[in-house]
Amino acid sequence: AGAGAEQESVCPAKATGKFQSYAYFGNCGKRSALSRFLAHLLALSEPCCIYIACDEDSSWLTESSAFTAEIQECIIQLCNRGFTLRRIAPIIYDTSDAVDSFVRWMPVYVYGKIQSFYYPRTRDNVFHRTIVVAPGIAALTADSVGYRNEGGMCLLHFDPQIASAVAQYF
Repeated sequence: AGAGAEQESVCPAKATGKFQSYAYFGNCGKRSALSRFLAHLLALSEPCCIYIACDEDSSWLTESSAFTAEIQECIIQLCNRGFTLRRIAPIIYDTSDAVDSFVRWMPVYVYGKIQSFYYPRTRDNVFHRTIVVAPGIAALTADSVGYRNEGGMCLLHFDPQIASAVAQYF
C-alpha cells in the first residue's frame, strides 16, 4: 500500500475460457474486479438486487481513498437507478473497523436501498471470503488466508449460470 496505491492503473485480467470469466490478483486486482463488476451493472437496462458478503480484511477497499470514493459513487448511482443491496455484515472486532464500516455504508442506508443481516458466528478466522453477486448476471468471489490479502485471487464471472450458482450462498 502507501502512496503508490493512489496512482494505480487498472490491473489486467486473464480470460479463463469461452465464458466471460476473469482472474485478478492482489488488492489492486480485487479493486479492478469490483470496478468492472459495478460498471457492468451500471450498463444494465433493468435494476436488480446485489448480494454482498465479505469477511476479509477491508484494507483492499480502504487503502486507496480514490477507489473508496469511486465505489461509493457507483453504489449511489445504482441506488438512484433502483438497484437494492442485501449485505451479510461480518463480526466487527475493533472500533476502527466499526467506524470504517459506518462511513462506507451510511450513504447507502440513507437511500433505504440496503438490508443488512448480521451473522454472529465466526467461521474459522483463517480462511476469508468476499462474494458480490447479481443473481443470473455477474459474480465476484475472492479468497484470502489469515489477513494476507495481497497475494489472493479474485474471480469475476459474467456467465449467468455461474452467477446463479454463486447466488445460492445467500
